[in-house]
Amino acid sequence: MFAVILPVYIPRLILMLTAVFFVTHAQAENTKILAEVNGEPVTNADYQIFIESLGKNLDRQDSLAQPTDQPELFQEFLQSVLIAQDAAANGISIGDDEIESYMSQVAAKNSVDKIGLKKLLAEQGLSERGYRLRVKNEILRLKLITKVIRPKVSIDETEDANPQAEDPQQPVAATFQAEQVEQVVENPAGTIHVEQILVSIPKQPSDQQKQEFRAQIKELLEQAFAGADFMSLHRKGYSDLGKLPLTDLREEFQNAIAVAHPLGNYTVVSDPLIGPGGAFIIKASGLNADFYQQILAERKNREAKTEQHNLQASGLEKKILARADQYFSQELPKKYFVDIKTNTEMKKVY
Repeated sequence: MFAVILPVYIPRLILMLTAVFFVTHAQAENTKILAEVNGEPVTNADYQIFIESLGKNLDRQDSLAQPTDQPELFQEFLQSVLIAQDAAANGISIGDDEIESYMSQVAAKNSVDKIGLKKLLAEQGLSERGYRLRVKNEILRLKLITKVIRPKVSIDETEDANPQAEDPQQPVAATFQAEQVEQVVENPAGTIHVEQILVSIPKQPSDQQKQEFRAQIKELLEQAFAGADFMSLHRKGYSDLGKLPLTDLREEFQNAIAVAHPLGNYTVVSDPLIGPGGAFIIKASGLNADFYQQILAERKNREAKTEQHNLQASGLEKKILARADQYFSQELPKKYFVDIKTNTEMKKVY
């Protein structure tokens, strides 16, 4: 009887034992501690997720990446652990809602839903879990730069810094006082032709609606600045206010026209005036020559200030990024104790 039964069940038993062995081996590999960072154990499972976040494929037959495969990759992994710990030590955290919001923006930018985003990630060798970790690491890194590193870099450190330079993001229209506008606006007809476009947005817009709103504004401005027919740009939100004195308009409209984009033929198109319900774009034509020339001069002055500010900001940003590289690569490893458990060769990495 046993002579008949054993040959049937022995192969199955061997297969079962083999399967149990590989499962147990995989579990042991995943829970294997690769290092301790400031006393916190870092396991092989953590490293595998990090590999996923980079979309890396190390072509190993056992599918488990090892620190010795690419030491520089393991160093990058340890740096991400250090950044996470340093962020926590500085009171910096990141919620799932922030990650979800970022991923929703990425999906909207690529005109796909969540399922479509997963497919796009898969095409780049990325899992959703790995991509979420990448997003989290990047946001933590940026928050650390903003809170810890940026305040340490003074604007005076930049070679081309000019403390007197004005920020072009501040409302330049404020440089025009009401009496100045009145002085230059009076033309022989006493009026200008004013048209407006209103691009609406809900009171509590979603992230996707905000993205679409910004994209629509950008597209409308590009076409308007190129001289496209204003009324046909956005018929739904178009209004012709007719001919009227500039001073009859709301003050913010007056100021917007005073620093608007010149189109030629004494016509200008404003930058968007953004409010709670949406954004207005104003077109004014029939301006008198003096006022139009003053707008040209103000626009040229604004562009010069913008260029100067960009150069200054560029120099400052370079200083901040250089300081960030030094902080993450040199100072963090000294700030926290890193004990690598793998082998003596890997200890040379940190």
